[in-house]
Amino acid sequence: MQERTVYAVYTNTDLTEGRGREYAKYYCELESTARRLAIGGYVMGTDCPVKAVKLFLHEGSWYAPGPLITGPSPEDQRAQAAIDGEKASMAAKESAIAAARVVGLREKVIAALVA
Repeated sequence: MQERTVYAVYTNTDLTEGRGREYAKYYCELESTARRLAIGGYVMGTDCPVKAVKLFLHEGSWYAPGPLITGPSPEDQRAQAAIDGEKASMAAKESAIAAARVVGLREKVIAALVA
């Protein structure tokens, strides 16, 4: 079965106290779209939680437990490029730290290099 990752924007049925039921208000193709739609939409005007979720392809249709997938705007596509760059930079940094540990650098030296 084929899978696809999208980003769910969660909100609550009780936006005053947060005692209601949580549900996915939007499913977005890009994380940047989800972050934009999450602004101010949660309890007491805070930003909604955004989580990656899996969709499944069955007989030519994608299935998710909720509404249709929201496509990105041009601004979202630019913001997503920045998000992807941050993630790639963090992965490269973690790889370099792991390599430094393998060659025997002490944690103090690694911490000084990272700072």
